[in-house]
Amino acid sequence: MITHFSTESLTGTNTTEITELMACLDSTFKIKDLGRLHYFLGLEILDIPGGVLVSQRKKRQRRNSTASSHILQKISGKLNFLTNTRLDILQAAFHLLRYLKQDPTLGLHLTKDPDCSIKAYCDSDWASCPDSRRSVSGYLVLLENSPISWKSNKQETISLSSVEAEYRSIRKVI
Repeated sequence: MITHFSTESLTGTNTTEITELMACLDSTFKIKDLGRLHYFLGLEILDIPGGVLVSQRKKRQRRNSTASSHILQKISGKLNFLTNTRLDILQAAFHLLRYLKQDPTLGLHLTKDPDCSIKAYCDSDWASCPDSRRSVSGYLVLLENSPISWKSNKQETISLSSVEAEYRSIRKVI
């Protein structure tokens, strides 16, 4: 059960504890229970069997306004210019547009399992850039098997060994 009030939200599996906490907060502060959480910080929260789905469906639908279409026209014009010489950019742009159009309800599926798991994976290669000899490292963080953070980039400094490159990769995740 997820409940929110004002700009704060309470969540948990034990409704008795949530009710007691809300009563305690209400005795100290003036709060108003707004009921079940549907939107929070621009994210749409949908109750589905076995958990919740966190998506930005409404945000995508709202972007179809005239102001947004003007911005999209400017961006597509710039991309169109780049695609004259870079076919890979054209393919990436079309891939992104098809992905966004296919299903606006795609999002993070979070289960109601009380044992919420967070997993992080990282890796790096050693001196893969032939010009600078800098290593490339990346990481992926999963919340209940849904990706919530990821990044891949060249390391800022040159690593003197593969162990040092791996250590720098781990440090980025933590």
